[in-house]
Amino acid sequence: MSISMKNLDPAFRGAGQKDGLEIWRIENFKPVPVPTSSHGKFYMGDSYIILKTTALKNGSFRHDIHYWLGKDTSQ
Repeated sequence: MSISMKNLDPAFRGAGQKDGLEIWRIENFKPVPVPTSSHGKFYMGDSYIILKTTALKNGSFRHDIHYWLGKDTSQ
């Protein structure tokens, strides 16, 4: 395990290893995975991290990382 992986929040372990969308909501300054059934539901008082992983033909992955800050987010 690389040094940078040692400090990785457990919520992100394994993230980006398969094609698809992963979303985390920030709760008490910690990322918490959002269930797939709740994808697309964003609340004005919350902050989110969104990871879109695309599998490429050469076997590697492309990662697009976004964040969303609700207008009433407190932190």
